[in-house]
Amino acid sequence: MKQRNLRSLAVIALILLLMSAVLASCGGGKGTSGVYDNYYEGGYAYGYDYEDEEYYNDKPAMTDADPTVKGMAATPSPTQTASERKRIYTVNVEMQTKDFDTVVANIITVTESSGGYIESSSVSGSSYDRIVNRYASFRVRVPAKSLDATVDKLCEGTNVVSRSTSVSDVTAPYYDNEARLQSLLTQEERLLAMLETADELEYMLQLEDKLAQVRYQIESINSTLRLYDSQIAYSTVVISLEEVIEYTPVVEAPKSYGSRISTAFKSSWSEFAEGWRDFSVEFVYALPTLLVLAVITIIIVLIVRAIVRRAKKKTEAARRARMEEYAAMANTGMVNPGMVNAGMANIQNNGVQPGADGNFQNPTNG
Repeated sequence: MKQRNLRSLAVIALILLLMSAVLASCGGGKGTSGVYDNYYEGGYAYGYDYEDEEYYNDKPAMTDADPTVKGMAATPSPTQTASERKRIYTVNVEMQTKDFDTVVANIITVTESSGGYIESSSVSGSSYDRIVNRYASFRVRVPAKSLDATVDKLCEGTNVVSRSTSVSDVTAPYYDNEARLQSLLTQEERLLAMLETADELEYMLQLEDKLAQVRYQIESINSTLRLYDSQIAYSTVVISLEEVIEYTPVVEAPKSYGSRISTAFKSSWSEFAEGWRDFSVEFVYALPTLLVLAVITIIIVLIVRAIVRRAKKKTEAARRARMEEYAAMANTGMVNPGMVNAGMANIQNNGVQPGADGNFQNPTNG
């Protein structure tokens, strides 16, 4: 009896164990996470961080022969030739000219004939008589392969005050972006393959969301690479142009005493000649005003002279009349001859002065 009971318990335990195993296997088959984790070889399930370091470390190492191996940044080899490196050239030129319009036209012509284009330009100031203060600035893009020859042509007919060249090596970031782009393109292909075989709506939405993120990154990197390509293929030339009367002299090494004396004399004479030219221009400029002022001054002088002449005539007539009066008085014996002589002498020396009543005073009385 006891043996029969033990056998029954063993059978029941075995049945329960089998049922548990069947239920566990069914639950694993219906679980969503299990399907997603094993859906595609390589683990491209939603929520997986494709940019995670462990993911990239699972990829094969990059070689110089294949600088765009998917999943790793491409670092340029130190042994790369100059033609393989990515460089951006920028040239800054400061120039002076006595023929402003001709040089501006030459800059436009040379830029277009070289296959380049003017990115921006501005002209300011005006030219009036001797006052020359026009300025121009250009930012032009010319093919990098003919940069030096094009800049030489742009400087023709000018006095180059300064010229400098700067180089920016973007080889490393350029190839890094290319490698990153290839990795994203691979992710896009795999996501598309997963999307084609997906049969659940939620899973499809998750894949499409991840695909949109990958495509956004692809477009961003493509934009960066296009910008790099443009800057590498077309170098930038920044031009500052000034219109002048005389060019700025080049600073030379210290000279001997005799050379300094000669230079000082030439400079002084040049400044004197320049000053005389400036004076003549200013004089001609002010000549109409000076002529008007001269005419006004002459008229005023003539008026004053006429007034003075009239006053002198009036005074002379009064003196003669007074002398005649004294002579008549002396002839009639009304006045002592000595007093008459003294009065006439006073009239001749001092003139006749009118009194308070407007009549000429008698010299004997006063």
